[in-house]
Amino acid sequence: MTTRGHCLCKETSWEYTGGATWACYCHCDDCRRNCAAPVVGWLGVPLRNFRWTGAAPRTYESSPGVHRHFCATCGTPMGFEADHYPGGMHLYAASLEDPTVFDPTFHGNWSSKLPWLSMTDDLKKYDTTLQHAPDQLCDYGQHADCQRTPHRICHMRGLGNAWGPAWPQTSKFRISFRFTARIGLWT
Repeated sequence: MTTRGHCLCKETSWEYTGGATWACYCHCDDCRRNCAAPVVGWLGVPLRNFRWTGAAPRTYESSPGVHRHFCATCGTPMGFEADHYPGGMHLYAASLEDPTVFDPTFHGNWSSKLPWLSMTDDLKKYDTTLQHAPDQLCDYGQHADCQRTPHRICHMRGLGNAWGPAWPQTSKFRISFRFTARIGLWT
């Protein structure tokens, strides 16, 4: 299955194969200001399944390690990559070729929701970023053992996000930690 999206002028476009890893609403100030919208719909896909088609987007580094992609012609926001989400491409749901297929499962940064915005769905609400949404966010399969060990195993034991910035950033540690977690030894 291939999913496609494009900007307003259709000059910059993208596609990915397979399914999205997650889909959510984000209420953070950065996302809202980047889109001039009260809330932003996102979907995350593994970077290895994604490619830009048409004209290449321009990129703006909105903060260190955070890259926001947009059409160079019409300015439409298209995607987001961040060092703290390695191997993932976050795409704006409104850029989907058919945005009616967007099916969010949670809210991120709920504590930043604008007080005048009314959203009455029963989706799970996380007060902070995707890094703290243990049931939905994975590491996009960038590590050798990703397919063997579910990402949420670290959260089931209350250990937080094992791939987040609080943990050492060496692959040796990550693989060792996953293996240790898989056999039930929590050190």
